[in-house]
Amino acid sequence: MQKQSTQIIFKHTLKKFLPPGHPKLLICIQLILGMIIFLPILVILLQLFQPYSADFEHLVATVLPEFIWNSVSLTVAVGSCSLIIGCVSAWVVTFCDFPGRNICRWALVLPLAFPSYVLSYLYTDWLQFVGPVQSFIRNITGWKVGEYWFPPIRSWGGAVIILSLAFYPYVYLLARSTFLRQSSAALEVSRTLNIRAWRTFFFITLPMARPALVAGTILVCMETVADFGAVSYFGIPTLTTGIYRAWTSLNDQTTAAQLSGLLLVIIFILLITEYFNRGQQRFQTTEQRFQKPSQYQLTGSRKLLAIFGCFMPIILGFILPIGLLIINVSQGLDDNDLSRLFPLIQHSFILAAVAASLALILGLFLTVMERFYYNPLLKIINRLAYLGYATPGIIIAVGLLTMLGKINNLTGQFLLTGSLLALIYCYQVRFLATSLLTLESGFGKIPIHIDFAGRSLGHSPLKVFSKIHLHFLWPTLLSAWLIIFIDVMKELAATYIIRPFNFETLAISTYRLIADERLVEASLPALTLVLIGIIPVIFLCRQIENKQHQPS
Repeated sequence: MQKQSTQIIFKHTLKKFLPPGHPKLLICIQLILGMIIFLPILVILLQLFQPYSADFEHLVATVLPEFIWNSVSLTVAVGSCSLIIGCVSAWVVTFCDFPGRNICRWALVLPLAFPSYVLSYLYTDWLQFVGPVQSFIRNITGWKVGEYWFPPIRSWGGAVIILSLAFYPYVYLLARSTFLRQSSAALEVSRTLNIRAWRTFFFITLPMARPALVAGTILVCMETVADFGAVSYFGIPTLTTGIYRAWTSLNDQTTAAQLSGLLLVIIFILLITEYFNRGQQRFQTTEQRFQKPSQYQLTGSRKLLAIFGCFMPIILGFILPIGLLIINVSQGLDDNDLSRLFPLIQHSFILAAVAASLALILGLFLTVMERFYYNPLLKIINRLAYLGYATPGIIIAVGLLTMLGKINNLTGQFLLTGSLLALIYCYQVRFLATSLLTLESGFGKIPIHIDFAGRSLGHSPLKVFSKIHLHFLWPTLLSAWLIIFIDVMKELAATYIIRPFNFETLAISTYRLIADERLVEASLPALTLVLIGIIPVIFLCRQIENKQHQPS
């Protein structure tokens, strides 16, 4: 009797959420997918309500305040610096004319190809006491040890500079895209009123771009609070390094999960901030928004300042680091290094290609279901998947292994733990949101009346998708696949924790060699990783430039 009552309640719930004509099997599959993607994050959230372990209470009494302070202070500092660099450089290359502007438009995105931990070790090797910079200073001045002061690169300030160079392109991309799509009418009116350029920037351009700037800054903050490679190499204790140490050194899964829960709370605060900002800010543009923005002709000191301000992030974030990598590789390259490199490339390519393809397929399925069979439940499921992108890889790894550990204890068998399947699963939780966001943006450019026309002619949703949508979506599909591919290639923390024993990728090999201070050997896999990452970065930049002439 109780079983029949449960079935009746379940059927009533389905009827409530699924109107007539909905493919219930596909909807159930989507429900299951949403639950599977959200489970590792849910496991971490539940750990906050578990009794605290002795190790966690010891951390609270000793180093946890330092972990939180370092994480928060780094996040605020890097977010502020990235906002200034990304916003100002995007405005200058969009609205000002100066020598080298056409180069800066796309070159300012190139530092995005560099993982933060690669920049960390390159600048440390270059600026440390025995490095070429300080050695040159001592040689030309004759100074001895202790007779001069040089700013330490392995410090809180050094981490802020390195992470800002690595992450400012997130702000630049969103700001540049927004500036290109702003109404030229408002800017021309300010010119006719003889308003100076800087006043136009602060009182017209900047307020209109505020939602995009906040979104880019929040993205930088999430990347900063989730960073593991750079802060661990610099020896800065943060929540991410604390989670890793609790998992590996203390061998305490509960403490690692509870620290992950605290970090997840910080991430949620950032997400809520971005949500309310986006929800309250609305700006209208006119039909002239796709005209090429008129530009200020810079002369004298302003021209020199624009050249310096735009080229300096490119030099420090890309040209100098890649030059140092090439020098290191040319000095220490041999046949053994090349033979060790090929398995790393193979492992990285296979993992990234499989994870990106699966995320694209799942993202397509969820997006198409929401478009053709819309109801609030499906929308909630898709939004839950967004949490994966906002969640650091190390948290997902801890949550996934904690969940699999509990399943193993119940079944008495080791399922997925320490396998490539677990790693692929972790990548789906982490990067499915990237696929969803990119595909939803692509679908948003296809008018909904096209779907209605196709359905009115008797075509099924699958046929409408294959015959119409795919024709418009292929650049979006390629863009989504490339972005996820490179994100997986660069992912360090999750791969380092979940990977099978003796399985290495380009990112893991680079970080392991860096940690062992084998900097010359680390340069070859690092250079390979950067060169592969340049491809989607340039493609993404071209997509943004092309949007200027594509009305939505």
